[in-house]
Amino acid sequence: MKMKTLSLIALTATLAASLMGIAQAQTTATTTPVGYITVTIPAATPPTIPEVNVAFAVQLYNLSDFQGAVATFTAPNQFTLTGASFTAGAFATASAPRGVRIMTGTQQGLLLLVTGNTTNQLTVALPSGVADINTLLTVGNTVQVLPINTFGSLFGTTTPLLMPGETTDDGDVVFLLSKDVSGNDKWLTFWHNGTNWRRLGTGASQNNTILYPDEGVFIVHRGASPVTLTMMGTVPSTNEQTDLFGNGSTFLANRFPVDIQFLNSGIDTTANWVKNEDVNLADKVYLWNTTTRIWQTYWHNGTNWRRTGSGANKNTDLIKAGSAVVISRQSSTGAVLTQTLPYTP
Repeated sequence: MKMKTLSLIALTATLAASLMGIAQAQTTATTTPVGYITVTIPAATPPTIPEVNVAFAVQLYNLSDFQGAVATFTAPNQFTLTGASFTAGAFATASAPRGVRIMTGTQQGLLLLVTGNTTNQLTVALPSGVADINTLLTVGNTVQVLPINTFGSLFGTTTPLLMPGETTDDGDVVFLLSKDVSGNDKWLTFWHNGTNWRRLGTGASQNNTILYPDEGVFIVHRGASPVTLTMMGTVPSTNEQTDLFGNGSTFLANRFPVDIQFLNSGIDTTANWVKNEDVNLADKVYLWNTTTRIWQTYWHNGTNWRRTGSGANKNTDLIKAGSAVVISRQSSTGAVLTQTLPYTP
Protein backbone atom coordinates (compact mmCIF):
# COMPACT_ATOMS: atom_id res chain seq x y z
CA MET A 1 0.00 0.00 0.00
CA LYS A 2 1.70 3.19 -1.20
CA MET A 3 0.71 5.50 1.61
CA LYS A 4 3.93 6.18 3.50
CA THR A 5 3.82 9.94 2.91
CA LEU A 6 0.25 10.27 4.16
CA SER A 7 -1.15 10.08 7.68
CA LEU A 8 -4.71 10.69 8.84
CA ILE A 9 -6.17 12.01 12.07
CA ALA A 10 -9.60 12.05 13.62
CA LEU A 11 -12.43 13.41 11.56
CA THR A 12 -15.17 15.38 13.30
CA ALA A 13 -18.32 14.72 11.34
CA THR A 14 -21.59 15.96 12.80
CA LEU A 15 -24.75 14.99 10.99
CA ALA A 16 -27.48 17.56 11.49
CA ALA A 17 -30.30 16.26 9.30
CA SER A 18 -33.63 18.03 9.51
CA LEU A 19 -36.35 15.63 8.41
CA MET A 20 -38.29 18.11 6.31
CA GLY A 21 -39.85 16.99 3.07
CA ILE A 22 -38.93 18.59 -0.21
CA ALA A 23 -40.77 18.51 -3.49
CA GLN A 24 -38.12 17.79 -6.10
CA ALA A 25 -38.59 18.39 -9.82
CA GLN A 26 -39.81 14.94 -10.71
CA THR A 27 -42.68 13.00 -12.20
CA THR A 28 -43.50 11.21 -8.94
CA ALA A 29 -43.32 13.26 -5.76
CA THR A 30 -41.36 11.71 -2.89
CA THR A 31 -40.07 12.92 0.46
CA THR A 32 -36.39 12.52 1.32
CA PRO A 33 -34.60 13.63 4.52
CA VAL A 34 -32.59 16.79 3.86
CA GLY A 35 -29.81 18.15 6.00
CA TYR A 36 -26.12 18.89 6.23
CA ILE A 37 -22.87 17.41 7.46
CA THR A 38 -20.21 19.62 9.02
CA VAL A 39 -16.63 18.35 8.85
CA THR A 40 -14.05 20.25 10.91
CA ILE A 41 -10.36 20.00 10.04
CA PRO A 42 -8.27 21.09 13.04
CA ALA A 43 -5.62 23.77 12.75
CA ALA A 44 -1.97 22.87 12.29
CA THR A 45 0.20 23.86 15.26
CA PRO A 46 3.86 24.07 14.19
CA PRO A 47 6.40 22.95 15.12
CA THR A 48 4.65 20.12 17.01
CA ILE A 49 2.06 19.44 14.31
CA PRO A 50 3.16 21.20 11.10
CA GLU A 51 0.27 19.71 9.13
CA VAL A 52 -3.02 17.96 9.82
CA ASN A 53 -4.00 15.11 7.53
CA VAL A 54 -7.66 14.20 7.22
CA ALA A 55 -9.66 11.61 5.31
CA PHE A 56 -13.29 12.33 4.66
CA ALA A 57 -16.21 11.34 2.49
CA VAL A 58 -19.02 13.34 0.93
CA GLN A 59 -22.01 11.35 2.18
CA LEU A 60 -24.97 13.46 1.08
CA TYR A 61 -26.39 13.61 -2.43
CA ASN A 62 -27.15 16.93 -4.07
CA LEU A 63 -30.83 17.68 -4.62
CA SER A 64 -32.05 16.00 -7.80
CA ASP A 65 -33.02 17.85 -10.97
CA PHE A 66 -35.46 15.13 -11.97
CA GLN A 67 -36.81 11.78 -10.89
CA GLY A 68 -38.73 9.49 -13.22
CA ALA A 69 -39.00 6.15 -14.96
CA VAL A 70 -36.98 4.68 -17.82
CA ALA A 71 -39.13 4.68 -20.98
CA THR A 72 -37.02 3.31 -23.85
CA PHE A 73 -33.46 2.37 -24.80
CA THR A 74 -32.16 4.21 -27.85
CA ALA A 75 -28.49 3.12 -27.97
CA PRO A 76 -26.11 0.98 -25.86
CA ASN A 77 -25.45 4.00 -23.63
CA GLN A 78 -28.65 6.01 -24.11
CA PHE A 79 -32.19 5.88 -22.74
CA THR A 80 -35.26 8.11 -22.51
CA LEU A 81 -37.25 9.06 -19.41
CA THR A 82 -41.00 9.38 -19.06
CA GLY A 83 -42.12 12.96 -18.44
CA ALA A 84 -38.65 14.49 -18.88
CA SER A 85 -38.33 18.01 -20.27
CA PHE A 86 -34.64 18.88 -20.09
CA THR A 87 -32.75 21.67 -21.82
CA ALA A 88 -30.80 19.89 -24.55
CA GLY A 89 -27.08 19.77 -23.77
CA ALA A 90 -27.46 21.19 -20.26
CA PHE A 91 -26.02 18.12 -18.53
CA ALA A 92 -22.82 18.05 -20.57
CA THR A 93 -21.43 21.20 -18.93
CA ALA A 94 -18.02 20.42 -17.39
CA SER A 95 -18.49 22.89 -14.52
CA ALA A 96 -21.85 21.37 -13.56
CA PRO A 97 -21.67 17.60 -14.17
CA ARG A 98 -24.68 15.38 -13.62
CA GLY A 99 -25.10 11.77 -12.61
CA VAL A 100 -27.87 9.21 -12.98
CA ARG A 101 -28.61 7.47 -9.70
CA ILE A 102 -30.51 4.19 -10.04
CA MET A 103 -33.25 4.13 -7.41
CA THR A 104 -35.03 0.83 -8.15
CA GLY A 105 -34.17 -2.50 -9.75
CA THR A 106 -31.26 -4.90 -9.45
CA GLN A 107 -28.67 -2.12 -9.74
CA GLN A 108 -30.18 0.10 -7.06
CA GLY A 109 -27.56 2.49 -5.69
CA LEU A 110 -25.38 2.61 -8.82
CA LEU A 111 -24.36 6.09 -10.06
CA LEU A 112 -23.54 6.74 -13.72
CA LEU A 113 -21.97 9.89 -15.18
CA VAL A 114 -24.12 11.77 -17.70
CA THR A 115 -22.12 12.75 -20.79
CA GLY A 116 -24.93 14.29 -22.88
CA ASN A 117 -28.67 14.83 -23.13
CA THR A 118 -31.58 15.87 -25.31
CA THR A 119 -34.93 17.05 -23.99
CA ASN A 120 -35.87 13.55 -22.75
CA GLN A 121 -32.84 11.34 -23.43
CA LEU A 122 -29.64 10.78 -21.46
CA THR A 123 -26.26 9.52 -22.65
CA VAL A 124 -24.16 7.97 -19.88
CA ALA A 125 -20.66 6.58 -19.34
CA LEU A 126 -20.93 2.83 -18.80
CA PRO A 127 -18.92 1.06 -16.08
CA SER A 128 -15.93 -1.03 -17.10
CA GLY A 129 -17.06 -4.36 -18.54
CA VAL A 130 -20.62 -3.20 -19.28
CA ALA A 131 -21.45 -3.04 -22.99
CA ASP A 132 -25.13 -2.08 -22.89
CA ILE A 133 -27.16 0.04 -20.48
CA ASN A 134 -30.07 -2.40 -20.63
CA THR A 135 -28.03 -4.84 -18.55
CA LEU A 136 -28.24 -2.31 -15.71
CA LEU A 137 -31.74 -0.90 -16.26
CA THR A 138 -35.11 -2.13 -17.39
CA VAL A 139 -38.10 -0.14 -18.62
CA GLY A 140 -39.94 1.23 -15.59
CA ASN A 141 -36.91 1.48 -13.29
CA THR A 142 -36.81 4.79 -11.40
CA VAL A 143 -33.72 7.00 -11.66
CA GLN A 144 -32.67 10.41 -10.40
CA VAL A 145 -30.67 13.01 -12.32
CA LEU A 146 -28.60 15.05 -9.88
CA PRO A 147 -25.49 17.29 -9.71
CA ILE A 148 -22.13 15.68 -8.86
CA ASN A 149 -19.52 17.51 -6.77
CA THR A 150 -16.34 18.93 -8.25
CA PHE A 151 -13.29 20.54 -6.66
CA GLY A 152 -14.78 23.92 -7.47
CA SER A 153 -18.27 23.23 -6.13
CA LEU A 154 -17.07 21.52 -2.95
CA PHE A 155 -13.94 23.49 -2.00
CA GLY A 156 -14.52 26.77 -3.87
CA THR A 157 -12.76 28.27 -6.90
CA THR A 158 -11.63 31.89 -6.57
CA THR A 159 -11.88 31.86 -2.76
CA PRO A 160 -11.16 28.27 -1.70
CA LEU A 161 -11.99 26.91 1.73
CA LEU A 162 -8.57 25.27 1.89
CA MET A 163 -5.37 27.30 2.15
CA PRO A 164 -3.89 28.14 -1.28
CA GLY A 165 -0.17 28.12 -2.09
CA GLU A 166 2.11 28.67 -5.05
CA THR A 167 3.26 25.05 -4.87
CA THR A 168 2.27 21.84 -3.11
CA ASP A 169 4.75 22.75 -0.37
CA ASP A 170 3.09 26.04 0.50
CA GLY A 171 -0.64 25.35 0.81
CA ASP A 172 -3.15 22.65 1.61
CA VAL A 173 -3.07 19.56 -0.58
CA VAL A 174 -5.78 17.09 -1.61
CA PHE A 175 -5.00 13.52 -2.66
CA LEU A 176 -7.20 11.19 -4.72
CA LEU A 177 -6.33 7.52 -5.23
CA SER A 178 -6.33 6.50 -8.88
CA LYS A 179 -4.62 4.12 -11.30
CA ASP A 180 -1.76 4.70 -13.74
CA VAL A 181 -1.76 3.41 -17.35
CA SER A 182 -0.44 0.05 -16.12
CA GLY A 183 -3.20 -0.32 -13.54
CA ASN A 184 -0.98 0.38 -10.52
CA ASP A 185 -2.12 2.47 -7.57
CA LYS A 186 -1.34 6.16 -8.05
CA TRP A 187 -1.95 9.16 -5.83
CA LEU A 188 -3.07 12.31 -7.69
CA THR A 189 -1.99 15.53 -5.97
CA PHE A 190 -4.18 18.66 -6.10
CA TRP A 191 -3.77 22.13 -4.64
CA HIS A 192 -5.14 25.64 -5.17
CA ASN A 193 -2.55 28.11 -6.49
CA GLY A 194 -4.55 31.22 -5.62
CA THR A 195 -6.39 31.27 -8.94
CA ASN A 196 -7.53 27.74 -9.73
CA TRP A 197 -7.26 24.17 -8.56
CA ARG A 198 -4.24 22.44 -10.09
CA ARG A 199 -2.96 18.88 -10.31
CA LEU A 200 0.71 18.01 -10.07
CA GLY A 201 1.98 17.09 -13.53
CA THR A 202 -0.43 19.23 -15.55
CA GLY A 203 -0.94 22.96 -15.99
CA ALA A 204 -4.66 22.76 -16.73
CA SER A 205 -7.27 23.97 -14.26
CA GLN A 206 -8.80 21.21 -12.15
CA ASN A 207 -11.83 23.18 -10.93
CA ASN A 208 -14.11 20.75 -12.79
CA THR A 209 -12.48 17.52 -11.60
CA ILE A 210 -15.28 15.30 -10.28
CA LEU A 211 -15.43 14.02 -6.70
CA TYR A 212 -17.67 10.95 -6.70
CA PRO A 213 -19.77 10.10 -3.61
CA ASP A 214 -18.07 6.72 -3.14
CA GLU A 215 -14.60 8.26 -3.26
CA GLY A 216 -12.43 8.85 -0.21
CA VAL A 217 -10.44 12.11 -0.13
CA PHE A 218 -7.19 12.93 1.68
CA ILE A 219 -6.59 16.50 2.80
CA VAL A 220 -3.28 17.84 4.10
CA HIS A 221 -4.07 21.04 6.02
CA ARG A 222 -1.20 23.37 6.92
CA GLY A 223 -3.20 26.42 7.97
CA ALA A 224 -3.06 27.92 11.48
CA SER A 225 -6.87 28.04 11.64
CA PRO A 226 -9.36 25.17 11.52
CA VAL A 227 -11.36 24.62 8.33
CA THR A 228 -15.06 23.82 8.37
CA LEU A 229 -16.61 22.05 5.38
CA THR A 230 -20.41 22.07 5.30
CA MET A 231 -22.09 19.74 2.81
CA MET A 232 -25.82 19.99 2.24
CA GLY A 233 -28.11 17.54 0.49
CA THR A 234 -30.22 14.43 0.90
CA VAL A 235 -29.22 11.38 2.90
CA PRO A 236 -28.78 8.13 0.93
CA SER A 237 -32.19 6.47 0.77
CA THR A 238 -31.34 3.22 -1.03
CA ASN A 239 -28.70 0.52 -0.93
CA GLU A 240 -25.37 1.75 -2.34
CA GLN A 241 -23.03 0.20 -4.90
CA THR A 242 -19.30 0.84 -5.25
CA ASP A 243 -16.82 -0.56 -7.78
CA LEU A 244 -13.73 -2.10 -6.18
CA PHE A 245 -10.52 -2.47 -8.16
CA GLY A 246 -8.94 -5.87 -8.56
CA ASN A 247 -5.30 -6.48 -7.64
CA GLY A 248 -4.91 -3.10 -6.01
CA SER A 249 -6.43 -0.50 -3.72
CA THR A 250 -9.69 1.43 -3.58
CA PHE A 251 -10.19 4.35 -1.22
CA LEU A 252 -13.76 3.66 -0.16
CA ALA A 253 -15.98 6.28 1.44
CA ASN A 254 -18.38 5.30 4.18
CA ARG A 255 -21.47 5.68 1.99
CA PHE A 256 -23.85 6.45 4.86
CA PRO A 257 -23.82 9.30 7.44
CA VAL A 258 -23.70 6.86 10.38
CA ASP A 259 -21.02 4.69 11.99
CA ILE A 260 -20.89 1.22 10.37
CA GLN A 261 -19.61 -1.92 12.10
CA PHE A 262 -17.25 -4.11 10.08
CA LEU A 263 -19.76 -6.94 10.63
CA ASN A 264 -22.43 -4.93 8.79
CA SER A 265 -20.24 -3.26 6.18
CA GLY A 266 -20.81 -5.94 3.54
CA ILE A 267 -17.17 -5.72 2.53
CA ASP A 268 -16.41 -9.40 3.18
CA THR A 269 -19.40 -10.48 1.04
CA THR A 270 -17.91 -8.85 -2.08
CA ALA A 271 -17.39 -11.34 -4.92
CA ASN A 272 -13.99 -13.06 -4.76
CA TRP A 273 -13.17 -11.53 -1.36
CA VAL A 274 -10.18 -13.52 -0.07
CA LYS A 275 -10.53 -14.76 3.53
CA ASN A 276 -7.68 -16.50 5.31
CA GLU A 277 -6.28 -17.06 8.78
CA ASP A 278 -3.01 -15.57 7.53
CA VAL A 279 -3.33 -11.81 7.05
CA ASN A 280 -0.63 -11.93 4.37
CA LEU A 281 -2.82 -14.18 2.24
CA ALA A 282 -6.09 -12.31 2.78
CA ASP A 283 -7.71 -9.20 1.33
CA LYS A 284 -7.28 -6.27 3.71
CA VAL A 285 -8.98 -3.12 4.96
CA TYR A 286 -6.86 -0.27 6.34
CA LEU A 287 -8.44 1.96 8.98
CA TRP A 288 -6.78 4.96 10.56
CA ASN A 289 -6.53 4.85 14.36
CA THR A 290 -7.14 8.36 15.65
CA THR A 291 -5.42 7.69 18.99
CA THR A 292 -2.20 5.97 17.94
CA ARG A 293 -2.09 7.65 14.49
CA ILE A 294 -1.23 4.49 12.63
CA TRP A 295 -3.00 2.46 9.97
CA GLN A 296 -4.61 -0.61 11.47
CA THR A 297 -4.93 -3.65 9.26
CA TYR A 298 -8.17 -5.64 9.23
CA TRP A 299 -8.89 -8.90 7.45
CA HIS A 300 -11.54 -11.61 7.55
CA ASN A 301 -10.41 -15.10 8.57
CA GLY A 302 -13.53 -16.84 7.27
CA THR A 303 -15.39 -16.55 10.57
CA ASN A 304 -14.74 -13.08 11.99
CA TRP A 305 -13.03 -9.82 11.26
CA ARG A 306 -9.55 -9.62 12.78
CA ARG A 307 -7.06 -6.83 13.36
CA THR A 308 -3.30 -7.15 13.48
CA GLY A 309 -1.99 -6.95 17.02
CA SER A 310 -5.15 -8.33 18.61
CA GLY A 311 -6.45 -11.87 19.02
CA ALA A 312 -10.08 -10.86 19.59
CA ASN A 313 -12.67 -10.69 16.85
CA LYS A 314 -13.25 -7.15 15.59
CA ASN A 315 -16.70 -7.48 14.08
CA THR A 316 -18.00 -4.50 16.06
CA ASP A 317 -15.13 -2.12 15.28
CA LEU A 318 -16.48 0.97 13.53
CA ILE A 319 -15.96 2.71 10.23
CA LYS A 320 -16.92 6.19 11.37
CA ALA A 321 -19.41 8.48 9.69
CA GLY A 322 -17.66 10.93 7.39
CA SER A 323 -14.56 8.74 7.03
CA ALA A 324 -13.15 6.25 4.54
CA VAL A 325 -11.04 3.10 4.43
CA VAL A 326 -8.49 1.74 1.99
CA ILE A 327 -9.43 -1.66 0.59
CA SER A 328 -6.67 -3.83 -0.87
CA ARG A 329 -7.76 -6.86 -2.90
CA GLN A 330 -5.66 -9.68 -4.30
CA SER A 331 -8.07 -10.80 -7.01
CA SER A 332 -7.13 -9.56 -10.48
CA THR A 333 -10.77 -8.86 -11.37
CA GLY A 334 -12.85 -5.96 -10.18
CA ALA A 335 -15.97 -6.43 -8.07
CA VAL A 336 -19.04 -4.50 -6.97
CA LEU A 337 -19.60 -3.87 -3.27
CA THR A 338 -23.30 -3.61 -2.40
CA GLN A 339 -24.06 -2.11 1.00
CA THR A 340 -27.49 -2.30 2.61
CA LEU A 341 -29.16 0.90 3.80
CA PRO A 342 -28.55 0.85 7.59
CA TYR A 343 -31.51 3.06 8.59
CA THR A 344 -35.04 4.01 7.56
CA PRO A 345 -34.98 7.37 5.75
